[in-house]
Amino acid sequence: MKVLLINPPDQYSRKGPKHYPLGLGYLATTLSRRGESCEVLDLASGKTLLVDKLRSYQPDVVGISVYSTTMPDVQKLLATLKQEFREHTIAGGPHATLFPEEMVREGFDFVVSHIDDPSTVRGITFNDNGAIVSTPKRESIQNLDELAFPDRQLFDVSVYEKNIVMGARGCSYGCRCLSALVYF
Repeated sequence: MKVLLINPPDQYSRKGPKHYPLGLGYLATTLSRRGESCEVLDLASGKTLLVDKLRSYQPDVVGISVYSTTMPDVQKLLATLKQEFREHTIAGGPHATLFPEEMVREGFDFVVSHIDDPSTVRGITFNDNGAIVSTPKRESIQNLDELAFPDRQLFDVSVYEKNIVMGARGCSYGCRCLSALVYF
């Protein structure tokens, strides 16, 4: 399966991204280790266009990391995806974690999902023939050493001002509601 993970542009970051999307790096590395072909498209960097990437890579699945500040741009991306791309779309990230039903109503097929049988995956929301279904919450990973380090070769690091390291799980400001952020 070919997976394209997208970091959307952010209307509040006009100068471009300061660092690469670390969460998508973790996810892409994990998918690659499971034998999936995975690429990351950082639209916030302004270096690649969505339609060009869809046509050249031809993914089976597109995942978009969604933040509240990126929702206007995510809605535009989703409209383009629905025109150019006919396969599954997945929403992840903090906004999708907090508002999974909104993401399905916006047009995403899944919110952080396993496509084969989404009903067996804990902590996701999806559209099942017009009904929005949420599965029970998932457990936190107890041993963070089990997570693979993100493959930084997925990114053109010359585009970014800084490299980052995530030293804790979830929101650095102690927000309980964003504790799932590290998983997407």
